[in-house]
Amino acid sequence: MRVDVLIIGGGPSGAAAAITLARAGLKVALVERTAYNTERVGETLPPEICAPLVQLGVWERFMSAGHQQTPGIVSCWGSSQPQENDFIFNPYGCGWHIDRAQFDRMLAMAACECGAHLFLSTRARRCFKGDGPRWIIEAERDAGSIRFHADYIIEAVGRAGGPDRCGPERRHYDHLVGCVAFLKLRRGRTPDELRTVIEACPEGWWYSTQLPKGKLILAFMTDSDLIPANRDNAMNLLLQRLQATLLTRRWLDLYAPPTTFRRYAADSYLRETEVDGRLRTGDSAIAFDPLSSQGVLNALVTGQKAAASILGAQAGSESNRREYFAELESVFQTYLETRLMYYRREQRWPESVFWRRRHNAQPELLDPSVQVRYDFE
Repeated sequence: MRVDVLIIGGGPSGAAAAITLARAGLKVALVERTAYNTERVGETLPPEICAPLVQLGVWERFMSAGHQQTPGIVSCWGSSQPQENDFIFNPYGCGWHIDRAQFDRMLAMAACECGAHLFLSTRARRCFKGDGPRWIIEAERDAGSIRFHADYIIEAVGRAGGPDRCGPERRHYDHLVGCVAFLKLRRGRTPDELRTVIEACPEGWWYSTQLPKGKLILAFMTDSDLIPANRDNAMNLLLQRLQATLLTRRWLDLYAPPTTFRRYAADSYLRETEVDGRLRTGDSAIAFDPLSSQGVLNALVTGQKAAASILGAQAGSESNRREYFAELESVFQTYLETRLMYYRREQRWPESVFWRRRHNAQPELLDPSVQVRYDFE
């Protein structure tokens, strides 16, 4: 299949790029390795999410999808006394708890309606330049293989990395992981807490929030070397730490306790934005600590900007491309400063390895060859 742009990754960033490019009249293929049929993390959206969704023309579709509004955040951070942050004064309105797989599928379908070609359950395996300037991308599907020829490639594959790349160019600043469980509402119970709950503890912090369809997501955030690699050992430790919490353990009155946790990489990093002429966007280029709740917002914004840089290149201008690279560097530097400010608010455990690492004004640039393990052994 011959296309102008091949986008690898059908998450928010890839879909945002596909919508923008297809609207401009380019022939776009969007390759997604799943069928949007598995649980996805990144389910809390800030009020500001409405701006890029309006720009992409999907705000009304989002509003009608049954996502759950959240009025704010309650946290124990820097103090054992709960603090409330209500969105009532936010000019963008409320925040949102979403079914992330449903949200991603909605964006991909919107791209299709704009003219993009969507390939589900398709994994890009190899990219290389042909005899001419075009890229050749070999991909695998359930029904066999497919070969694309494209003028441009956008990698929007998230933290995992794209085809042919192991990621030594990553500049990452921590080894944060999230130990995540999805809990089911007990029969006959009705939750009355619609806010996101955040609670610091000596080894890290807890995040929990209700999701649509009677689910709750529960996550413990810590460094990969501070949690056992074995699933059973980690499970025992996490259940002990959960019982020691003030706010988070209250969910267990409404939800069945977790039976297992999965581990996801959540480290902060900046990758090279362009590799061999292939643009990166979203978590493929820049990844934030989940404490910021900016992951999906960043993905939508950078997806549109990556698309704009390609449109500028087609028109013979490289200014959009240079601005895209410079802006991601600037955004990441601002993020590091903001992250330091928030983590320094928590001073209750000065001897904690986890907190000492995050109170350093000059975060250590970690060995790029070390990859954060995605799941337990």
